[in-house]
Amino acid sequence: MPGCDQNWPTCYTCKAAHKVCSGPSSLLKFVDGGKRSRPDSSVSPNPAKNSSEGSLPPNGSRVMIRRGPLRPASDGGNASFGVFRLQAPRSTPTTVSDRVSSRLINLLKHGEDTGVAMQMSYLPHLPQRLSESDCLRDCTALFCSAWSDYNRGKPADQLLATNLYPKAIRSLQRAINGPHLYTVETLGAMIMFERIGTLFSNGEAHSFESHRRGIEHVMLGKGSLDAGDKLDLSLAFKSQWELTFLALSGVDNPVLRLLWESTVDESDIMRLVVFVEELQCFDGEYAAINRSFSLLAPWIKEFRAIQTDPNGMVERMASLVEELCTHETVLQSVIDRVEARATPLGHMSELSDPNFLLGKSFNFASTRLAQALVGIHAIRRMLLRLIFDLSALYGTPDAGSYRTYREECEKNWMFLPYAASLDPISAGFLGRIVLPSLEAAQGDEFNQLAELLWTTDGFQCKYPRDREKLREMVLSIAMKESGRS
Repeated sequence: MPGCDQNWPTCYTCKAAHKVCSGPSSLLKFVDGGKRSRPDSSVSPNPAKNSSEGSLPPNGSRVMIRRGPLRPASDGGNASFGVFRLQAPRSTPTTVSDRVSSRLINLLKHGEDTGVAMQMSYLPHLPQRLSESDCLRDCTALFCSAWSDYNRGKPADQLLATNLYPKAIRSLQRAINGPHLYTVETLGAMIMFERIGTLFSNGEAHSFESHRRGIEHVMLGKGSLDAGDKLDLSLAFKSQWELTFLALSGVDNPVLRLLWESTVDESDIMRLVVFVEELQCFDGEYAAINRSFSLLAPWIKEFRAIQTDPNGMVERMASLVEELCTHETVLQSVIDRVEARATPLGHMSELSDPNFLLGKSFNFASTRLAQALVGIHAIRRMLLRLIFDLSALYGTPDAGSYRTYREECEKNWMFLPYAASLDPISAGFLGRIVLPSLEAAQGDEFNQLAELLWTTDGFQCKYPRDREKLREMVLSIAMKESGRS
């Protein structure tokens, strides 16, 4: 863990490590306008004994925090007190790694509650590792450049138009062809490079399928995780979610099994969550969420097997439905508890929204809380769809199952007005999670939701602007995530 970055009262590195920042030293200095007077014991804070300029470190600078009189001038006293903070001199970054680390820390300080940081939860663990890997350093430099330009409002097709892009590629190639392929740093660089393209390209010029296969190869070759290495754990945790969605297409993934078996422990999960105040309302719910998400790919594999011979697999179907219903109920309980904790604190609210087709929508004080909650709703939506589709294999589809599924889709839709109000990448991130739920929309419902979805997609324009083509995309993605394709 790097030292305090001296941006008091709470430095970012201390916050990311979930530690209380020790802060700076303090000094009380007395300024006497002439006649000395006895200090008034009622003044707070009390003067520190033996505090004088001579006690300052030679290179220290002093910053006045507060100044005030010790005794009123009417009582014959004119002494005053000054509260100073010792401002330790900032060291000037001397290496490329130092400069990239400093830039990343500054970006994170102002962007931890954005779609960029939420999709790259390993970022706080990078600064102290950049000096160990050229490819990790160069990929991080490219990321910082693209994120800075994005914050300045540059269009998507210009964010990667920099010589840092080919430099990062060359560094990755050297690492891949060298002796350090199966290391945490090389894996981190590969995962970061893939995310850079996903976030900051215009969605047309970059295909990362081969790159993702390379990530899986390195994960498998690297082997087991180091439980004491937060970067290793956070990369694995993030990769679980990415690889699970890829595995929903039915491909058995040994890397995914390895990751879930290695990091499903609740204590590991809790160590990886970057807490902001609004996320404290979860208070240990992440393990239950992770357990359900880790089983999505196996459940869909089982659903596909049942599809091949429904009449011969009635018992397997009943067992699967029972398991799905159990987890769906747990997720609904998690949602209820989180909302019950977050609403009184003002972290989230349900607003009356006459301009929205449901007449109400969600609002959040934190984008990170919105992302966490919509993720649980999305998992529950997928389970409910599986339950309904299993019933449909055996004659008339169950109307009650579909109604529950449809109600959960509506809950998903209630995130869209809030998503449309965010910065482009945050909006796009939330919009993609809600997208498959539009399968349940009918007629004008779909038209209104499409308008909001296009608003969330205004930066990269990945969705077709024709309604029928958008509906085809929604159906394709929804069928893939539920095992119907």
